Amino acid sequence: MSGLVGLFGFPTDRLQPIAAQVADGLCRFPWNTWDWWLSPDGTMGLGRVDIGIFNPLPQPATSPDGQVLALLSGELYRTAALRRDLEARGCQFQRQDDPELVLLAYLAYGPEFVSRLEGAFHLAILDRQKGELLIANDRYGLRPLYWIQYGDRFAFAPEIKALLVDPAVDRRLDLVAVAQYMRFQQLLGDRTFFEGVSLLAGASLLRYDLKDRSLSIAPYWSLAEIPTLDSITYGEYARESGRLYREAMGALAAGPQRVGAYLSGGVDSRIIAACLAQDRPHFPTISYGHRDSADVILAKRIATLLGTDHHYYEFNDGRWVLDHLDLHLELTEGHHSWIHSHGISTLKDARSHLDVNVTGWGTGNILGNSWRSPLLNNAVDEWAFLCRFYEFYTQQHTWPGLTEAEERALYAPGVSGQMVGLAFESFQVEVARMANHPFVKRVDYFCVAHHLRRLTQNFVIFNSSHFENRFPAHDYRLFEFLFSYPQVWQFNKQLQQDIVEQINPRLALIPLAQDHLLHTGRRGRRIAHHVVTRVKQRVNRHLAPVFWFPQSLYADYENWLRHELRDWATDLLLDGRLADRGIFNPEFVASLLTRHFSGQELHTIGKIAPLMTFEMIMRRFFD
Repeated sequence: MSGLVGLFGFPTDRLQPIAAQVADGLCRFPWNTWDWWLSPDGTMGLGRVDIGIFNPLPQPATSPDGQVLALLSGELYRTAALRRDLEARGCQFQRQDDPELVLLAYLAYGPEFVSRLEGAFHLAILDRQKGELLIANDRYGLRPLYWIQYGDRFAFAPEIKALLVDPAVDRRLDLVAVAQYMRFQQLLGDRTFFEGVSLLAGASLLRYDLKDRSLSIAPYWSLAEIPTLDSITYGEYARESGRLYREAMGALAAGPQRVGAYLSGGVDSRIIAACLAQDRPHFPTISYGHRDSADVILAKRIATLLGTDHHYYEFNDGRWVLDHLDLHLELTEGHHSWIHSHGISTLKDARSHLDVNVTGWGTGNILGNSWRSPLLNNAVDEWAFLCRFYEFYTQQHTWPGLTEAEERALYAPGVSGQMVGLAFESFQVEVARMANHPFVKRVDYFCVAHHLRRLTQNFVIFNSSHFENRFPAHDYRLFEFLFSYPQVWQFNKQLQQDIVEQINPRLALIPLAQDHLLHTGRRGRRIAHHVVTRVKQRVNRHLAPVFWFPQSLYADYENWLRHELRDWATDLLLDGRLADRGIFNPEFVASLLTRHFSGQELHTIGKIAPLMTFEMIMRRFFD
């Protein structure tokens, strides 16, 4: 993935060879670019790997005296006011790009300038005169950056494998990460599979002293700063939400790049597509999946209505998973299980159609989040909330995972006492970080910090290897506004309906893939369609399949694993290498596979896929 690289405290004879290896590992495609700066004494270097779309000029941007260097990966939004402010102070712009803006803002305001920035980015500023390195990112950490400090050395990069190039790095497996992955099918917080390697949290300002080699990280913004308001009506809230969404989309659709979107049968992508159609006629849209799936069929209807340049990629079977398995593992480094790799097979062709994808990622979580439960929102006390939330997070937020009994059976006798319960304990720690919020907001903010950033953001990460992404759901003004008012408004399906109808009422008359129901705010029409649809579904279920409905799955991983992927899974988990690691009980692993292959149970893939991905991680990064 695109991003910044820093190597500090290395011996002069080792830094350049290590930097060359880092560049070779990160520049895996012909379109990758590499910028590199080496200090005169040869002990520290700064670099950037990129795909050449945002801020294409070479970096770093440098102060006239050469003492301050600035690099940025990503892009800044709404910079006009900051530029005017700097010009009023006498600053002169030469490059007219974001790295130069960062440099001049730092020189004018000091480290506090980061709170003035908005965008999707991470940046680094090296002040050689002060002997300090600053690293900062956007509020939500939309462009990942990993860091490690060991001995006298400090390094950071957009991919963990770049930090592992140095032989001095000790590749120790983090067992808490393993426990989390088996229960949640993802990692939480800033944790990685490697002890000592951390993900930089969103809204962070990291300061590294070059002289004493000390490091500190502090947030420059937090979710707690979002105010709680209740001074408007729901109607005003819905209209302003729609206006802010359109405003965000207007900014993200601007620029010389070819802007497009992935299209499904859901709400998120149709809102984005409707906004893009207002500014960019015949823009490219892309969909993928089984030909008879609701998402594919409805995406085509939406594309036809909006007049987009639509491209469809079919999933005939699951063999494409094997074709793209290595690339998915390389780009996500195992943080994303292989059962979430859909879309990766379209990247090469998608790059020929678009430079920037305006992604619906996150929209469904800030508009109409399905994590609504009275037992969570109105929990009687902290323990009731924690236990219910843990159960939800292990069984309902993605594929159902291991149960408590299955967790006990999973681990080998020699490590079971150490491993069982680690996931719950780490979950408790992460939930406690949000203890100053009411229960209802804890659920939503946990989703933003963990579900979005550590699981589903990996879709964006592998997309970003081929084209850039923009994020309307993480527009600062829209996000703050939505979370400032009662959640009963924000997560009411009515809000989605109202926003769709504000932007393009005709789209509200195309059913949703999830339930085949209309998403219109016109109550009479919605109820009539709902009644007719439910009657047809009951006739099909209880009498005979008279009425045709599209199938719900655009990607059938469960059945693919029972058929065309079966031999691969068997070899991966049962060839003896997983058992030899001494972490898992091989008899229980074999039992999980047998249960899945039998087809007697639904959703067992959520128990197996983490094991498979973990074994791939071990073979790629540890063995």
